[in-house]
Amino acid sequence: MLKTAAFKAELESLVRGDMEKAASGPAQALMFGALAAPAFAASNYLMAKSVDYATRDKVQAAQNHDYKNMLDHRPELKGEDQLLVKKYWDSLIHFAPAIAQDPLAAGAYIKQAIQYEEVGGPPYSTIKDLVSTQKAYGEAHPHRSGLAGSIAGNAGGIKTPSIQ
Repeated sequence: MLKTAAFKAELESLVRGDMEKAASGPAQALMFGALAAPAFAASNYLMAKSVDYATRDKVQAAQNHDYKNMLDHRPELKGEDQLLVKKYWDSLIHFAPAIAQDPLAAGAYIKQAIQYEEVGGPPYSTIKDLVSTQKAYGEAHPHRSGLAGSIAGNAGGIKTPSIQ
């Protein structure tokens, strides 16, 4: 992100210097401005993308921490098929990221989900309950923003799925 900001500052400096040289003729200044506009737009796009990536990385790091914390609190899950544990963890993150932050609740859901694996996974009612709980959590914590809100599914681009 710092490299992108430095690049943008250097680009602006070069453009300002070249604009002063090109200012000798209005047509030249107009042509140079038309050429410089896409460069400014591209640098702004790169800055926005670097912020998006940084936010996504923070959310992913928090989710990885929560996953390890859950395994520490529910060590019996370490003896389960780790592909199944991860599959149901990803499902929990998708439907109820706020619940995934609690290691005991997350572990209980995953343990029960694994028990239902032979019949295709947890019943629809369980998923519906997860979504309802996540929605209630979001309504009870409307002030959440930034990383905390992103993880809780209340802000930052993560939306709680709707199941009727």
